Amino acid sequence: MPCLEGLRARGVRLGMVTNGDAAMQREKLARFALAPWFECILIEGAFGAGEPDPSVYRHVLDALGVGPGEAMMVGDNLEWDVVAPARLGVRGVWLDRRGTGGGDGAEVVRSLADLVA
Repeated sequence: MPCLEGLRARGVRLGMVTNGDAAMQREKLARFALAPWFECILIEGAFGAGEPDPSVYRHVLDALGVGPGEAMMVGDNLEWDVVAPARLGVRGVWLDRRGTGGGDGAEVVRSLADLVA
């Protein structure tokens, strides 16, 4: 929550991409009260495609009204959250909580707090 609060305070527009069953993902969003933080939430099970399909990233960019060069994708899957969006021109940041490294030159943060810092 501190990350979301910090980004929102800076005027950052937020979208979420999550793979999986729509009902299960909606339940998680409700349980953790995450939905109000995001202007766009794309759930694979509802959208019909998931990461790393380029249509997923394009849809969220369009929904937020931003171009690829104005966006950043942050996630813990190096291929889906960094490499795939980068093919469209989206800046990818790998959330490497375990510090395993080997991100092939990817921008890396160890925690979401690092994004705000």
